[in-house]
Amino acid sequence: MSDEPRNTHQGWISRLTNYSFLLLVVSLGLPQFPFPFFGLQVVVTDLVFLLTAGLWVPSVLFERRRIRWHPLYLALLAYLLALLVSAVFSIDRSTSFSRFPAEGYLICLAGLTFDIVDSEPALKRTILAWLAGTALAVLLGLATIGVFYLQPNSLFLEYLTYHYGSVPVGNYPRITAGFVSASMLCNYLNVGLILALLALRKGWIPRMTAILLVLAIAIAAAFTISIGLGGLALAVGIWIWLERDLSRPTRQLAFTLGCSISLLFLVAAFIALATYPGAQAFLTIPAIHLDLMPSARVLVWADALRTFLSHPITGVGVGMPVASVIFTNTDGSQSLLTDAHNSFLSVAAQEGIVGLAAFAALLVLIVRRLLKTVRNAPSLTILAAVGLALICSFVYQGLTGSYEDARHLWVLMGIFMAADRVENQAD
Repeated sequence: MSDEPRNTHQGWISRLTNYSFLLLVVSLGLPQFPFPFFGLQVVVTDLVFLLTAGLWVPSVLFERRRIRWHPLYLALLAYLLALLVSAVFSIDRSTSFSRFPAEGYLICLAGLTFDIVDSEPALKRTILAWLAGTALAVLLGLATIGVFYLQPNSLFLEYLTYHYGSVPVGNYPRITAGFVSASMLCNYLNVGLILALLALRKGWIPRMTAILLVLAIAIAAAFTISIGLGGLALAVGIWIWLERDLSRPTRQLAFTLGCSISLLFLVAAFIALATYPGAQAFLTIPAIHLDLMPSARVLVWADALRTFLSHPITGVGVGMPVASVIFTNTDGSQSLLTDAHNSFLSVAAQEGIVGLAAFAALLVLIVRRLLKTVRNAPSLTILAAVGLALICSFVYQGLTGSYEDARHLWVLMGIFMAADRVENQAD
């Protein structure tokens, strides 16, 4: 792999663009509290994106920064067009067209990332910036655990923990570190875990620092009590399986365990504990007196599927609710669920077959490039690690959560495209 950057002598605007971009990557791990900005609700990452894009444009115009091309741009463009078609035929065009720029912004995140990350050193800096953001999120998560037990009445817990949902009530916190939900934090930490393992393998950070970061990520992720934890098990299992220096039985055992645990989490997504009066249990385990009922996910999946079947071609429209389920949580509170809790169902219900086909094509292209790299590379590469992170967070966790609009995953997609181009150049 070539270590030479695209522009050997960068102008000061390009250098500022690169620094601003690294700040953007770090900001993905900061608390995602929205605040008003010219009538819009934004988070810190959005403002840093505006700064980065504002610097990138003059760097292209005045410093001849070359815009790069990648075949995945065609898939991204197809997805963007599918979103536009869905907005045109939406049941509420006003809502969909007001949401459409936000969807375009996500694709711009991937494109800007791809263009700026133009060499192996740039890939390394970007991944280290991601780990810095991960470390901040983990520290805040661990601090939340401490506050929960030492100052259980702290007002901060309202902003840093999540309600129990279908999770049994207990003397423990479901941490968010300021993310929109505990599951979204788990999704972000899934990526951080794989990139931390990559940094450990590459020797980019001190070994003990990397090990402590991996352990801290695992602890923080465990306290999200998320169904997405299966993604971390899958990531570790596949990672060890790809480590060709290890013995074959060890690799096969790790792969089997990782896949089995991830499958168990998927199965668990279908059921919930019937703990409140009047709950309609469909199964009772007599030995332990445990009543089970369909989970909230099953109910919203069914509702989202009905929405898709009623609008199969272009969906109900970008940004529209796809379900309407009132679910009683284990603590007795009720939640109105309008999200599909599944990225593929969410896309299908909102954008129909047109959007689902474009979305699936994008993921298929990523998987194909990842498999090609794994088959041909003598050892784990940056592309393989980033691709694994995408598969575990975007695809696997996407089966039990709607992450198609997660900013960090679109930045990760841009990193994947950049790694693909850099490694192919070396070949």
